[in-house]
Amino acid sequence: MDEKWPDRNPPPRRPRLDRPTILAVDDDKSVLEALHLILDERYRVIEARNGEAAISLALSQEPDLILLDLLMVGMDGFGVLEELRHRRAKAPIVIVSGLNTAWTAAAALRRGATDYVTKPFDEDLLIDTIDSALTLANRSTQGQVLEAAAAPRILLIGADLGIASALTVAFRRHTNLLSVRNTAQALRSLGTEQTDVVVVDAWTRPADVAQLLEQPTLKSFGERVLIVGAPGTGKTLLFRALAGLWPWGAGTVTRPKDEQMLYLPRGTPYLPRGTLKEVLAYPLEVDRFADSAFTHALARLNLERLVTLLDVTRRWDRELSQDEQLGLALARIALQTPPWLLIDDMLGSLDDEALERVIDIFSNELAHTSVIHIGRAAQARDPLFHRVLHLVKSPAAALAGGAASKGATASVSNASAVDQR
Repeated sequence: MDEKWPDRNPPPRRPRLDRPTILAVDDDKSVLEALHLILDERYRVIEARNGEAAISLALSQEPDLILLDLLMVGMDGFGVLEELRHRRAKAPIVIVSGLNTAWTAAAALRRGATDYVTKPFDEDLLIDTIDSALTLANRSTQGQVLEAAAAPRILLIGADLGIASALTVAFRRHTNLLSVRNTAQALRSLGTEQTDVVVVDAWTRPADVAQLLEQPTLKSFGERVLIVGAPGTGKTLLFRALAGLWPWGAGTVTRPKDEQMLYLPRGTPYLPRGTLKEVLAYPLEVDRFADSAFTHALARLNLERLVTLLDVTRRWDRELSQDEQLGLALARIALQTPPWLLIDDMLGSLDDEALERVIDIFSNELAHTSVIHIGRAAQARDPLFHRVLHLVKSPAAALAGGAASKGATASVSNASAVDQR
C-alpha cells in the first residue's frame, strides 16, 4: 500500500518562496500527514520517508528547517545528522522522536541538532520550537546572534551519564555545558578553555577536587563567589567547616595559610565588650589603625552618630539596634580590608540602601578581598558576584539515606571549601 505513496515534493525551488520551507523526515505515513495538517498553513512542507532521501532533499532544496525522526528503516536519524554535518548543511535540525530519554536528546544535540520534541507532540509546542529555531537561524545569518563563546561556560565534573545528559538538555539554550567524567579530562579542559562555572559531583574524591582547584584558572584574588543550594545540602555546615567550627565528617578543607579571614555568620554578629574602637579592630589591636580610619569606616555604613563614642566602653550588643550591629560588623570589615571574607547569608537581610553601600565598599575598599558568600539562588544574577557555585546533593546519596546522605553533603562542602583558594 505504501509503495504508491504519492510524491508530494515539488521540484527544486528557485527562487525561494516567501513561506519558510520545512523538510519533514519520517518513515511513518501518519506522522507526515499530521505534520502537514499542523504546518501547511504556516510553512511550505516537503517530506522524505528515509535517511537517504532526506539528505538528497536537504542538499537540493535547501530547506529553512528540518524535522527529523531518529528511528527509521535503513539510515537512522543519527546517521542523517552526521552526514548533514559532514556536508555542512546549514538548515537547523529539530528532532521529532518517540525516544523520550535525556541521553537520546543529549546525543542528538551533540551531533548538531538544534532542539528536541518528543512524540506524541503538542501542536503549540512544535510550532513554537520551529519558530524559535528559525528566528535563531535568521539572526545567525545576519550576524546578530551572540557567539557561542559568549555564552556562560559550565564544566560539569564527575556526574553520571544520565544526570549529565539531563543537564545538557536543560541548559542548551542558555549555556555552553561540557561534562567530563574524571580529573584528567577536567584538567585538560581547564588548561585550554575559559570556564565560568565549575560544578563538582558530590561523590568526587576531595583529593581530586583539591588537585583541580589548584589550577590558576580557578584562583583569583578579589574574586567574589556566591554559593547556593537547596535546603538540606549543608550550606550552614559548609560555613562552619570553613570557619573551623565543625570538626565532624570526612574530607579535607584547605584554608589560606597565614592570611587573615573574617567571618560574618547569619543573624546578629558578635560584638565583644569594649570601646567602639576595640569592637571595630577586633580581633586585631586598636593601635594598628589611625583615628581617621575608624571615622571613615563608620561613615561608610551611615553610622556617623557613633563617631563621638569611639572611645566609650559599653555593651554594644545591648545599646545598638540589630541593624546598627550589622552595620558595625560591616564597618569592621571596611576598616580591616581582610584578604578573605566568609559570609553566611547576611547580604539577603539588607535593605536596598544598605545593600548599595555594601556593594560600593566591595568595589572600593574590598576590591582585593576574596569573598565567599553562602546565599540564595535569587542572588545568582547579582553583578556583585563573579562566580556562582551550586551545592547539589547526589541522587544516589538521597536513595541511600542516613549516613550516605551526610557523606554526600560533607563531600560537597569540602569541594566548595577548597574552591575558595
